[in-house]
Amino acid sequence: MPSVVPASGGVDLTGVDLSGVDLSGVDLSGVAAAPVGRRSELNGCPALWRRPSGEPRLFVSNNQHLKGFPMRLSHLPLRLTTGAFILNSGLNKRRLDAEGAAGLQAMAARVYPPASSMKPELFGKMLSYAEMSLGAALLAPFVPSRLAGVGLAFFSGSLFTIYLKTPGMTLADGIRPSQQGTVLAKDVWMLGIAGALILDRKGAVKRSGGAPS
Repeated sequence: MPSVVPASGGVDLTGVDLSGVDLSGVDLSGVAAAPVGRRSELNGCPALWRRPSGEPRLFVSNNQHLKGFPMRLSHLPLRLTTGAFILNSGLNKRRLDAEGAAGLQAMAARVYPPASSMKPELFGKMLSYAEMSLGAALLAPFVPSRLAGVGLAFFSGSLFTIYLKTPGMTLADGIRPSQQGTVLAKDVWMLGIAGALILDRKGAVKRSGGAPS
């Protein structure tokens, strides 16, 4: 391991490879960080960053993954809430009667016309299985967030399209929900979560050495 060179006010670790050193619990208050635009990867503690004034500050990356899984820790609340909500909805639809299934089928046919050719009971079962599968995928930590987000985007996008195309769901402008349409319009939060899962990039810091976003 390279020697640590003293610097003014503390120790300069610039250029020192600490990838194999456990620094958890070590007081780094007097350690000089890497220059602006360059990260120091310290094993067991957050990376250090130099303020414009020259004083070091701590920068905690939000790019941590659950150990052994591709799901990021920051995605956990998003996937837990939507996954549990959709899974419960699918489980409840297993006992859907023919009249209730027919009502959902008529709404879905506005987005996907071939759905009207199915028997209501079969449509209800397929919808139940689809929701349970999507909910389970969102809850499963081994499913990549981007893949789960694509499934959620398709599901929530379909709900939002049904909301826009169903008469009486919107006000005169065709976008704002009426009192009746609020039940469907509120599900737009799932579309926003899907976008966050799909668009979230792997790095919190640019590989070219830019400052953290």
